[in-house]
Formats: sequence, structure tokens, C-alpha cells
Amino acid sequence: MGENKESSSSFPMGETAQERGFSHVPECYEVEPSQRAGSDSKVTDVPLINLDGLCNPNRRSSIIEEIANACRINGFFQVINHGISEPILDGALGAASGFFDLPTRDKAKYMSNDVHNPMRYGTSVRDGEDKVQFWRVFLKHYAHPLKDWIGLWPDNPSDYREKMGEYIVEVQKLAITIMEAITESLGLGPTYLTGKLNDGMQVMAVNGYPPCPRPHLTLGLPPHSDYSCLTIVLQDSYGLEILDSKDKSWRAVPVIHSALQVHVGDQLEVLSNGIYKSVVHKVAVNKEKMRISIASLHSLEMDTKMEAAKELVDEDHPNGYRDSSFRDFLNFISTNDIVRMYTNKESSSSFPMGETSQEKVFSNVPECYKVEPSQRAAGLDSKVADVPLINLDGFMCNPTQKSSIIQEIDNACRTNAFFQVRRLLDQVINHGISQPILDGALSAASGFFDLPTGDKAKFMSNDVHKPVRYGTSVRDGEDNVQFWRVFLKHYAHPLKDWIGLWPDAPSDYKEKMGEYVVEVQKLAIRIMEAITESLGLGPTYLTGKLNSGMQVTAVNGYPSCPQPHLTLGLPPHTDYSCLSIVLQDSYGLQILDSKDKLWRAVPVIHSALQVLVDDQLEVLSNGMYKSVVHKVAINKEKMRISIASLYSLEMDTKMEAAKELVDEDHVNGYRDSNFRDFLNFISTNDIGEGRSFLNALKINQQ
Repeated sequence: MGENKESSSSFPMGETAQERGFSHVPECYEVEPSQRAGSDSKVTDVPLINLDGLCNPNRRSSIIEEIANACRINGFFQVINHGISEPILDGALGAASGFFDLPTRDKAKYMSNDVHNPMRYGTSVRDGEDKVQFWRVFLKHYAHPLKDWIGLWPDNPSDYREKMGEYIVEVQKLAITIMEAITESLGLGPTYLTGKLNDGMQVMAVNGYPPCPRPHLTLGLPPHSDYSCLTIVLQDSYGLEILDSKDKSWRAVPVIHSALQVHVGDQLEVLSNGIYKSVVHKVAVNKEKMRISIASLHSLEMDTKMEAAKELVDEDHPNGYRDSSFRDFLNFISTNDIVRMYTNKESSSSFPMGETSQEKVFSNVPECYKVEPSQRAAGLDSKVADVPLINLDGFMCNPTQKSSIIQEIDNACRTNAFFQVRRLLDQVINHGISQPILDGALSAASGFFDLPTGDKAKFMSNDVHKPVRYGTSVRDGEDNVQFWRVFLKHYAHPLKDWIGLWPDAPSDYKEKMGEYVVEVQKLAIRIMEAITESLGLGPTYLTGKLNSGMQVTAVNGYPSCPQPHLTLGLPPHTDYSCLSIVLQDSYGLQILDSKDKLWRAVPVIHSALQVLVDDQLEVLSNGMYKSVVHKVAINKEKMRISIASLYSLEMDTKMEAAKELVDEDHVNGYRDSNFRDFLNFISTNDIGEGRSFLNALKINQQ
């Protein structure tokens, strides 16, 4: 546990720093300086809404408008004249304080890290599990309907059930009243969710924040948003801070006598399809006294999915959210460290659709995009790779030239696993694709990435099995490290089977990308024929299988980045295909030199296409040709576009080492696999952490 308990990242039950009254803050409670609460934080200008008159037809519309503006702009407001009497508010705070004043052994009987437990006590977020602990004690319990849950609550102090129960009944009524006003403000009508909320969840988070000897070093709760429709908070003193949506600064929430704070939660953001935003908030602690807050979280029942209201989804406002339930949320937080996800929205490991760092043009690189120094890209002024440049002119019609070209390709595949082919402007076309077609494809890609986020989000998915999908990293919000890329991936061969699924905008996307896809497919077949001939397998060894196989087009955009040396567009990886053919408009692609293991920038030669040897070809050749390891650097000045066309056997056809290349001296070094195996692998593995499908295929890999 470390040299002593006081600097440990795990304390025995009942011996946490908060409960033992340490005179200092142990290391495991210290948060990064950028995450700490400001002692001189400005008090925020929170909308204060008087609910008196909400039942008055003459005043209701103006109050609803106030609520709508607060939800849209702040995600947060306070309410007065809310209908809950002062004695009930004071009774709930007194019951909470009484519980936290109990001896540790009386509270410890409820202690649990199981987030599915309907009644539990704790002293951080996940006690002893998360790397950073927080200066809080809490009691969480389910509350609605009261008769179903009150029997599980503490019976000590003796009035806890009575006092907290009275508050819970009243705050549930208030939540319904406020939610009716909110759904009416969205044009959905006042009763849109009433039934579901009456049947739904009410979770009480009764929080105590003990006095802290050095409050500037730690937090009571890290930045986060609540998974609820609404959260209603009763607090007895300052401590709650919210992230200002305008200037991204933290602001202290004022404490107004008898007022209640209302938070827009994640479920309401989803329901409104992003019209109303879930508020990011954290909790500061103080040196003088225990602070009490009672948060009442109101959501749909455990397994009922919340989804964007269909009335708020159309062509101009596509659905931006996956549906989810409270159980999905519990399963998520049981295996994820919220500290890493919610230090603030700009350093989060999960951004809402369309709010990634790339698309929001942040002025810094959030933590979740930073890669280890050893993995970072060689600078754009690094050595340029000595990539073979192969002229295909004469390949099809001149037998003399053909044999020498095949020899060049063989040498390139053996030593570099990478080469370029080009079209010479003053000669006949050599790789066969005209400049207008190349330019048209790049223009179509650029046009797609220039579309409003809403137009792209309709294709957004982390499901790697989808034939058309848009994304903004590798697995958005799931992988520990995110990458500085936006992409559109779609199947492309045969074109007639897939083009109908491609984007309709920009209007020429299907035409321009379709022209390129057809021509580059022909080129891939020609190059593969040369490669299989170079292996002694004959030119038509794979032609039939590739003609009936997969062509996946990865259209990539790498936006300009304020600190490009800290992140990558793509991590080191190999491609699972036979060949990848890449069209790029500027520097960025880097390959790992097979000789000295240094990263080298791939030169950008006008009209040239890059050809990469990939995993299926390494397997086919039984290791004679090696799949090239490559990554993508980004720049500070401009969006870089690349279009990678990946050619493989069809989805369920296994690639195996050619029998002609296996003998006693060259034993089979690879397991056979197909494209579906690869998709299944990457759907559950983080390639940013170096998990390689190719390595999994190698037999006797040490």
C-alpha cells in the first residue's frame, strides 16, 4: 500500500483521511493543479426562477420561457417558491447530518463499492480502487416509490426515515412539475414524460464533505455530469461549482436561503437531442466545517431506454445520441474511472457526438488526446523515408518492362513493405488514374468534412461492422487515448452494392468518390498480380478472390491541431488487408523503418499513390513480405486529407499462407483469418495500446 497508510491510494474501511481527521492531505487525494477548485472562484450568475404562478395560465408561459432559456444556455438554474416547506428542508439536512455524525461502525454496515446496490455508504467515488480519492462521505439509496425502499434505509438516527422520507415525497412532486414545464418548452407537451417519471427512478445522494486541512489540493467530487433527467440539489453552504458554458471557467454556485438547485442531466440532453445541455459540475471543500448536500436524481426506470424525442429529429437535426438506460449507466461506471473522463469537458476521455476536440477547435490538446512521448510522431522536419518510386508505365503491354517492374515491386515489398506509384504528367498515364479523378476524390472528401456536424453525425457509430460510419477517433469515447482524426469509412466494391448507402452530401460525393473507387480497384488488381507473380504464385493467383472481395475506403481528415507534437492522427498500426493504396494531399504519413526502427516521413509526390503491404499479404507470403507499421502525424496549419483504399478477401473467406511457400525450411508462421475475425478483434481491443491483430495471428509468437 505504500510506505504508510497516510499516503496510500487505499485506506481500510473507516480509516479514510476524511474520517480520521488527518492534519494533511494524503497524496492519493491530491488532484492535478488544473483540476483544483479555485479559492477565489467567481460566483456564477445562475438564473433564479420563481415557480409561484406556474399554475397560473397568465404567468405559466413566461416561467416556462425562463426555464427553457436556463436549460439551453446554462443547463442549470435555482428555484424558489417551489412548494417544499422550510421545516421539511431543514429536517432532511438534519437527518443527513445526524447520519454522518454516527460512529464509523454504524455506517460501515452499509459500505459497498457495488454501484448496483440500492443502499450503500462510501467515502470517495470507488473507495480504494480509483487512482484519485475524493474528500467526501456519502449515503446513496433508492427512494421512489417510497414504500418499496424505505425499509432498506438506516434506522439510525431514529428520525432519518421520517425526515428524509418527507423530503423525498415532496421533491419527487417538484421534479414532475419542473419536467412538465421543460417538455412543454421543447414543444412535446407537459405530460410527455410524466408517466415514465412516475414509474421511474429517484436516487438520493446524501453527501457530507468534511472539513479539509488543505482544501485547495483536493475535491469533494471531480467534474462530472449526472445521468438523470433532472437533479435537484439542497445544500447548506458553498461548495458546488459549475463549468461556465461560455468561457469554460469554473464558477461557484451561490447559496440562497430555501432555494433548490436544478441540474439538466444526461437523459434530458439525450431527450432534447442536444438542445439542452447536461451541466458539468464539481465540488470544492472547505477548512472550517462539514458541508451537507442532498442530490435527488430523477430518471426513467432501470431498464427503460432514453432516446432523442422523435419530434426533435429531422434531416436538419439528425439524432446525435445512442439510447441508454440507468442500468447501462451503472454498468459503465462500475468499470470506468470517472476522474479520467470528467476532469472537464476539454480534457474528457469522452466527448458528446460532434463535440470532439477536433471539431470544436480547442486551443489546447486535452489530456485524453496526449500520447506517450515515446509514441509521438517524428517531427515534420524529420528524415524523409527513402520510399521506392515505381513507374508502372509499360507494365501491362511491354513484357521487357514488366519483368523489371515486378522485380522492383518484389524488392520494395521485401525491404520496405511500402512503395509509391505515380502518373508522370509529361508521359502516358502509368498508374492509370487521371489527375481530375484524383483531385475529385480529395475534393469530395474535403466537402464532406466541411459539412455541419449534424449532417455528419447521422453516420456516427462505434460499431465497426457497419458498412458506412463516421467517427472522430478510433473508438470514440471508449479507448483510453483518443486520436486527432475525423473519418468516413464505407464499403466500396462492388460499387453498385454500396454506393446507395454513402452520403448524399456534398451533392457530388457519390459521383467523385465513385469514379476514384472504380479506378483504384483496377489498380489494386494490377499491383496484386505483380506481387503474386513476384512470389512465384502466378499473376492470377488472387485475382478472382480480390474481384469478389472487400474494398473498404477510409476517408480521413486530420484537422489542424494547436499542439501537434503531443498527439497523433492515428497510432502505430498495420492494416488488415492485402494492400492499402493511399492518396494524400500533404505530409503526415510516417512509416517505421525496418532497418533502424526509426520513424520516417513519407514524401508527398504530386500524383503519386502510396502502396502499403498489409497483414493478409504477410500471411499469404508466409512472412516473406512484411506488413508495414505506420502512423499519422498532424500539423498546426491545415486540415490534411487522405483516402486509404483497403483490399482484402471477402468477409468470411480465410487468408492463409500459400501452400507453395510452406515447406520444411519455411514452416507456416500464421493462423488463417478473415475480415470478420479482424472486425471482431478491433471491436473489443484498443489499438492505441498496441494490441495488434497481426501479432495474434503469428504462431509461436514469443
